[in-house]
Amino acid sequence: MENPNEPEATLKEKPVKKGDMVTLTIDSIGFEGKSIARINDFVVFLPMAAPGDLVEVEITKVKSSYAEGWIKSLLKPGPSRIKPVCSHFGECGGCKWQHISYETQLKAKHQQVIDALVRVGGFENPQVLPIIGVGNPFNYRNKMDFTFSDSRWLTSSEIKNGIEKPEGFALGLHVPGRYDKLVDLDACHIQPETGNRILNLVKSFCFENGVLPYSSKSHTGFLRSLILRFGINTGDLMVILVTTYEDSEFNRKLADLFKHDIPEIKSFVNILHSGKGPVPKGEGEITVFGSGVLTEKLLGVEFIIHPNSFFQTNSLQAEVLFATAFEAANLKETDILFDLFCGPGTIGLMAANRVKKVAGIELIPEAVENAIENARANGINNASFVQGDIGKSLDLLKQWEENIGKPDIIVVDPPRAGLTEETARFLPQFGADRILYISCNPMTQARDLKIIASFNYDLTYIRPVDMFPHTYHIENIVVLKKRS
Repeated sequence: MENPNEPEATLKEKPVKKGDMVTLTIDSIGFEGKSIARINDFVVFLPMAAPGDLVEVEITKVKSSYAEGWIKSLLKPGPSRIKPVCSHFGECGGCKWQHISYETQLKAKHQQVIDALVRVGGFENPQVLPIIGVGNPFNYRNKMDFTFSDSRWLTSSEIKNGIEKPEGFALGLHVPGRYDKLVDLDACHIQPETGNRILNLVKSFCFENGVLPYSSKSHTGFLRSLILRFGINTGDLMVILVTTYEDSEFNRKLADLFKHDIPEIKSFVNILHSGKGPVPKGEGEITVFGSGVLTEKLLGVEFIIHPNSFFQTNSLQAEVLFATAFEAANLKETDILFDLFCGPGTIGLMAANRVKKVAGIELIPEAVENAIENARANGINNASFVQGDIGKSLDLLKQWEENIGKPDIIVVDPPRAGLTEETARFLPQFGADRILYISCNPMTQARDLKIIASFNYDLTYIRPVDMFPHTYHIENIVVLKKRS
């Protein structure tokens, strides 16, 4: 990771300087998806490369321990380089690795988990089980969030082939590192195919009717974003349109079009957002038609998903992730389970029929309400959920122990930032037999595991699961068991 306070390296100290052109062979893939090449022992980080590539590189930055650059020309492709499926790849920020074979992606993610545990966690020779990949690395996302913009990025293929598109209207995803520029998408291959039909239908309807996208510069315009949510296991489908104000006539016309052209859509919701920031602040939510919620099933449990609810974005692989985690944690009918980042109750409710009691805590009040709603909808009576901040609610957890009982297993599935040091040091004090730590960031997970393991716990199970093909993101399951 780059340190902004690190001084620029001098020419005397390093083998390259900014602006140099060098020929390099790509060794491997590092954290956050950047490829690694070396000049002797000096590391050069590059985007959009593949292991084995021979490339001509322009050096763009030199630091004391590494340099960065970009590929000016691909001299010889490596054995893992493949042709991307998506015509937008390389300019759209949705995927990073479509140019790398899926087998190589999995190997890189597996190695990154090992590296994190060794370098950050200080664990010697961690026994990491083979990563679990997906059957189909495309069409897997159950949620897509597309943005409208009046500032369209002119792609290289459009320039080369003379493709003409309206300059002041785009619906798609941001260019990496550019909040102000948008790639106008014709298709996105990591969402279900129905999503592409909706994407193009909405884009055509809005443009042909002269409906203006929101401008991040002038802060004018009507259209903000288009969010698609899919119930992969239920066939449910929700369309969410975010606009600066309500236009009932526009909503009616678009609803009629949806019902005629894409009858698979079960709900159409309009969220109002007039603020300058990208995230709506609860100004209003209008259900144009349908129930206004989406239902999805994981491991036999039905979840009610509201327009703004958090939910795992790969339903099929989420079932694999949690089934694998539950088996590894050896859940028992006599277990009391504490779920400390419960969200809408996903983990706790799926585990409820395998254990005696579940108690969950979550910071976001709406998520807690959703968890209670989901428990009620499934007739689950042995799970309870409360709102609170883990780092500031340690006394509450002690009360749980007094009222519910000592936990046999603690489950943590925190955000990318991981646990606070205070929380990592507090968890072992419960004396739970097992701690199940599921993480979307092996680096912060390894940091936290180092602390937890120092309190008489051993890492007994480690297994990464690929939830997000063509990206560098990794989910990793770790079970810690208390030493007797």
